[in-house]
This record gives sequence, structure tokens and C-alpha cells, in this order.
Amino acid sequence: MKNCPFSLKKSVSAAAAALLLTLSGCGSTAQPPAQETVPETIAVQTITAEIGDLNRETEFVGRLESAESVKVYPSSAGQILKTYCAAGQRVSKGDLLFELDTENLQTSVELAYLQYQSALAGAGSTMLSAESAWNSASNIYTNARDALENWRDLNGDTLSALKADMNDALKNYGKDSEEYRNAKNSYDALKSAEDALITAKENARDALNTARDSYNLVAGDEDSGTIGSSNSTIEQARISYENALKTLNEAKVYAPISGIVASKNASDTDMVSASTPVYVINSEEGEPVVSFNLSEDGADALTIGDTVTVIYNNTEYPAAVIELAAEASAATGLYAAKAQTLESLGSVRTGAVVKVKASTANVQNALLLPLDIVQYDENQPYVYLYQDGVAVRRDIVTGMFTAQYVAVESGLSAEDPIITTWHPDLKDGALVFCRELSAASNGGAAGENDAEVKGE
Repeated sequence: MKNCPFSLKKSVSAAAAALLLTLSGCGSTAQPPAQETVPETIAVQTITAEIGDLNRETEFVGRLESAESVKVYPSSAGQILKTYCAAGQRVSKGDLLFELDTENLQTSVELAYLQYQSALAGAGSTMLSAESAWNSASNIYTNARDALENWRDLNGDTLSALKADMNDALKNYGKDSEEYRNAKNSYDALKSAEDALITAKENARDALNTARDSYNLVAGDEDSGTIGSSNSTIEQARISYENALKTLNEAKVYAPISGIVASKNASDTDMVSASTPVYVINSEEGEPVVSFNLSEDGADALTIGDTVTVIYNNTEYPAAVIELAAEASAATGLYAAKAQTLESLGSVRTGAVVKVKASTANVQNALLLPLDIVQYDENQPYVYLYQDGVAVRRDIVTGMFTAQYVAVESGLSAEDPIITTWHPDLKDGALVFCRELSAASNGGAAGENDAEVKGE
């Protein structure tokens, strides 16, 4: 991104001098004849958007599990109807190990269906509440913005004149003079009113952004593939219902691998839970498996087959997701997952703690802007462009963002000069000046007789 430096010139209008005489009580009440003033421009800096990638990565804590040992769980709690294998017995992948009584599983299916219907009913109410809060915050921001603009329309010239008077008094009479104190008091009184309106607008904009984020959290974003909490609740209930059906259909449990039964932890008619393995089967083949737990956002972002990074002994190894639970653990609220390393880790001990790094959101070859230069008009993001000495508002469509940058999906090109300078009078159509851009367009340095520039 390119920065554009700038310099400042100050001028005092005849109208400002007349206002000083009126406020100080000096001289006659007659107004001097109106004089044509040089148009003031705002000194600005500009940048252009970068083209690059954004990637949001999340780290999870994982643990190494030997590929030689596979625990076989029932799909849900229930009573074992019959077991078919004993400890020490060799089994092949697909052999029937045990089956559950299905009477309680049928009850679980019916309960999951009722919870799904309840989630559908509650999601509508949550969405309406979030939308109402957003609309209310939008109205408050609009009123605060309009109040500030109206105040500046009525008092902006007076405030500029008072500032010029104060600077003149400082220059001509000194900081300890009565003339300077009077001018400063007049300026401070009017400036405090503007500051209060600016603070109100900024607070309203913060509240609007919060309400917008809350709504997006509930509603989600179909374009970016983000699932809102409202839809997520429905989706979770739906998945629970489908899992209950799946569990009913999976009452018979088969060996997932070939190997030797290392242990058998239940017998016929025993009650078992989904967290207690009924069988443990050992195999001598394969690299270690990394088990880790995901939050809901992480589970939504990953699918089986996705590549993640395992960090072991400060070295990174590529791995592929081989298991991803569809239902969160009742104890932790997290989704269990497993990844298989694609490169050998060497000699490792079962149970070693590792880190798993996964990309939970990304965008490539996008136009990127610093997040803090994007402004909002209600729900519409926009920036100001520098075009031939005039500030031109440009509405944009934004996408994925991180703490520093936001991706621009449409509304800008990589060549557009984007104004980064904040100024109270900066608006669509305002006269602006950028020395570097002006010099470039003139084929040399900007002249000393350019239109007078205001700004600090």
C-alpha cells in the first residue's frame, strides 16, 4: 500500500475577522464588505488495496493414539443383547462383535424428533429479536449522524473562524493575553458541543456494529457459508435426530479393523454407555492417530479428508482428518475428531500431547483493506476515493475479515486511491488535496500556489 504525504496551509477569511470583532466587543457593529475567499481543501493521505490471502487458523490440543489399538464403542447407551468374540481372538474387519437391544433406542429416536421440532419453533423467535435490535441500533446511529451533520452545517464556519481568531490572538497578543483567553473560551465552548455530538455518533456506531454482529451470529451468512447460531441450533437438533435414527440402525456393531481382541469389557445383558469401549482391537500397522476436540465453529469448518497440521516436538507434520463426530460430547460440549499423519513422526509414545492447527476460514487473491478505514452508513460499508481533487464516496461489499484486514468482494479495484485521513468535513464531494497524487498528475511537484489546505 502507498501512503501519500501532505503539507498544510492556513488562511483567515474576512468573515472570521469580523466575527472576532463581534465576540470581543471591539470596534463598530458594521460588517465589512463581503470578500471572495479561496476555496479550502482538506489535506489527505491515500492508499491502494492489497491483493492477497486471508486465513483464519485455530489451534486445538490433541493427543497421540497408537494406530495399533482401536476402541470399539456402542453408538449409544443400551443393553447388550449378545456378544460374539472373546479376548485373544483374531477378528477380521467387518466381523460382528456385539449387538444392542433396540427397545430403548426407539425411545431415543422419538425424543430427538420432539427436540428438533422445539428447535424449529424457538429459532424464529430468536431471529426476530436480533433483527429488531439491529433495526433499533440503525435508527439511533442515523439520528446521531444527522444531528452531527446538521450541527456542522449551522456552526462549522463559525467554529473554523473561532479557531482562526484564537490562533491570531495567540500570535499577536500572546498566550497570557485577555484577547487570547476570550478567543479560546469562545472556541472551546463551541468545540465541546461538536465533540459531544461526535462521541454520540461513535457510540451509536459501536452499538450498531454490535447489533449487526449479534444478528449475523444468529442469522449467519449464506454467501460466506457461515451458519448462524439460530440455524446451528436447528441443525444440531436435526443431526441429533438423524444420529438417533442412525444409532437405531447401527444396533449391530462390527469390527472396524482386522487384528487381535486385546480386551472385552462387557458381557451379554450388560448395560453399556457410548463413552465406554466394549472391545479393544490391536493392529500392528499404520502411523499414530491424533485425537482432538473441536468447538462447533471448528466442526462446521472441517470435513473428513481435510488437511490439518500436527505440531509435535516443535515440528509441523501434515495430517488428514479421518473421523469427525456429528454430535458434541455431553460432558464437554465439544466434537471429537481424529487425524492421521501423512508423514512418519518417528518413535513416539502413546498419549503424547500435540497441537493441531486447522484453517477454519480463508479467502485467496482478494482485495484487502485495513479494517479500521472502512466506514458504515447504517448497514452499508463504504470508503472515500480521491478523484481529481474531490472526495468520492464508494459503497463496497465486504467479506471475510480478521482482526486487521477485511476482504472487499466488490466496489473497488486495486488501482483506486482510497482516502485514509479522518476529517470532520470530509464527505462526498468535498475538495481534497494529496501532494503525491497531484504531483504525479502534473508531471512534477505540486505548486506552492495550490488552493489553500485545511487540516491538522
